[in-house]
Amino acid sequence: MVQIKVVPTSCAHDCGGKCLLYAHLEDGVVKRIQAPAQYEHDGKVIWQNACIRGLQYQKRLYDPNRLKHPLIRVGKKGGSDFRRGSWDEALGIVAKRLEKVQKEYGNEAILDMSRGGSYTAVLQNPKPWCRRFLNTFGGRVELQGVYSSDATTPMSKITYGSPETDHSRDDLPNSKLILLWGWNPLDTLFGSDTLHWLTEAKRRGTKLVCIDPRNTMTAKFSTLWIPIRPSTDAAMLIAMAYVVLKEGLIDEEFVSRFTLGFEKFEDYVLGEEDGIAKTPEWAEKITDVPARTISTLAREYATLKPGCLRPGLGPQRTYTGEQFARAASVLAIMTGNVGIHGGNPAGASFGPGPVTGIFPPCPENKVKIVVPIFLWPDLLLRGKSGGYATDIKLAYMTGGNILNQQGHIARSMDALKRLEFFVAHDQFLNPTLRFADVILPACTFMERNDIIVPWESQGNFLLYQTKLVDPMYESKPDMEIFRDLAELMGMNDFNPKTEEEWLREFAASRDIPDFDDFRERGFYIFGRKEPHVAFQEQIRDGVPFSTPSGKIEIYSNALAELHDPLIPPVPKWIDDGLEAPGHRLSVDHPLQLITPKAKDRINSTLFNTPVGRSSDQSLWINPMDATSRSIGEDTVVEVWNERGRCRVKAHVTDAIKRGVVSLEEGTWFTPDAAGIDIAGSANVLTSDTPTPYVRATTQHTSLVQVQQKST
Repeated sequence: MVQIKVVPTSCAHDCGGKCLLYAHLEDGVVKRIQAPAQYEHDGKVIWQNACIRGLQYQKRLYDPNRLKHPLIRVGKKGGSDFRRGSWDEALGIVAKRLEKVQKEYGNEAILDMSRGGSYTAVLQNPKPWCRRFLNTFGGRVELQGVYSSDATTPMSKITYGSPETDHSRDDLPNSKLILLWGWNPLDTLFGSDTLHWLTEAKRRGTKLVCIDPRNTMTAKFSTLWIPIRPSTDAAMLIAMAYVVLKEGLIDEEFVSRFTLGFEKFEDYVLGEEDGIAKTPEWAEKITDVPARTISTLAREYATLKPGCLRPGLGPQRTYTGEQFARAASVLAIMTGNVGIHGGNPAGASFGPGPVTGIFPPCPENKVKIVVPIFLWPDLLLRGKSGGYATDIKLAYMTGGNILNQQGHIARSMDALKRLEFFVAHDQFLNPTLRFADVILPACTFMERNDIIVPWESQGNFLLYQTKLVDPMYESKPDMEIFRDLAELMGMNDFNPKTEEEWLREFAASRDIPDFDDFRERGFYIFGRKEPHVAFQEQIRDGVPFSTPSGKIEIYSNALAELHDPLIPPVPKWIDDGLEAPGHRLSVDHPLQLITPKAKDRINSTLFNTPVGRSSDQSLWINPMDATSRSIGEDTVVEVWNERGRCRVKAHVTDAIKRGVVSLEEGTWFTPDAAGIDIAGSANVLTSDTPTPYVRATTQHTSLVQVQQKST
């Protein structure tokens, strides 16, 4: 008789949501996965919108192309020539190379390239384990930040003193107007319950306006779609501020009580500073959004209160991304939409839910060298000669495909080739691992136990992630790999607790009263009487903001002290011409490229599985741009610029603004014999020039040309 068992679990990847799943096992084999639309306990309800990425995860678990055993390089870096090795041999090689580099160069020659392949898992996330291991070994050079939100997070800290600026999603129906500015939650989720509460807001009559170069699923769901030229969002926001000022729609009492330096921003907007009034007509020439549309939207946002301006992360992945982040916040501030139900501070995406903290605890890093993550290729290529504090000889990476996700792949490949030794853990032989010297096979989340917290703290729940099957082949959890390597190298107290002891400790730290009940049910819901409102205590109760002045800082003294025109103390529109129309590249590369997320994969995760290939990669191109190039639907085209060239099918659609093309990021870089990518990998084309202040990604600021595939 077949033994059937239903087990609660959850995805662990950075998909934009964290959903309760039920795995159906038959004789110990995961056959299918289901998810409820809602789950509840003691009268507390969680809504969710589980997607194909989690509902078909068993296809990744049982994928025959998984890494099955340790691999040791025998061919050139960048190729696929590896031999099978035993765990003892592979770990022995890694240990010896770590010790050799430490002895010859010191720990400042060791780079931690670990990423969060299991992201919000509180225990098995490989990144903190790599950090713990390397710090125990003596320290490492750290890559600071994340590709996702590096421009907006520090800008929220400068403006508000905190990146925790988001409301809980159940506050959305309290808004009368929601501006989804470069935000596409119908594809990217941004919280498991976002779609539910957006739908409820729409049902109650809330007007939804989507500002985006693409007519996305979210734009179609909205009341109005406003197409905008990429990288120009700050100009439109500033022009809306002009309308609010000139028409007396500003919340003067709010600005007077809670802000610092607004008059400096006002001088800039009205043209007192530079003689240029930032009118809607001024912004129309920059953004291609009609002046009348800008004016109307500004009036609606200032008067249909409360209004929620919810910025996405795409517009801040541009060369002026830092200005977009601050300009969005200032528009919310000057209309008094901060600290109230139905409003939103328009800052970073972090919410109020339970966070992981530092878990497991990490020893001090004795190497005091930190480099922004977007600069890792530059660090490897130039080192001390390029002004960095060190030359890197060895890199350790877990849970990532950092080559594929970095701008300017050709330059990144050159950087990886410079490493004397490169070790990596993963589940598949992705493009980055082809440059590794030793590869250690890690297992999936279905092969170990853990606890999951909400994505970006957007939720008031925890999920227990039950181990469904034993680790397949010779794979191991990342935590065990580091434990085994640490013991081999004499770090006997590296991991003193069992998996269950760690998890019980974490649950207790979050005041979960019954761990066994939590594990059996698969979830725990925290009580919340009403929706969370960011900065409500500051606005309602007079609690100071965590800024130097205790107020919302529209003018930043810290930025002013830099005396850098690209990093102004108040948000501005910066037209430096970097890869925009009029740039020298635009003569031969006249189309602006954007690289949005795909709904059927998580960055590059799942691309190599049937789930991630559920929709073919294609280049969105406007009919007018396609016709002038004799391009039709499904025509194979070449997309190119000075950085590289790729081939992909064309999708001719009026859902993309004229002059703009869109290529979803995350497909695995696959070069042919001539070096041309044949998978439509967007980062063959994107720039690795960082933003001026944070040194963050600018992968939505690129110019390209498109033509039919050459014969």
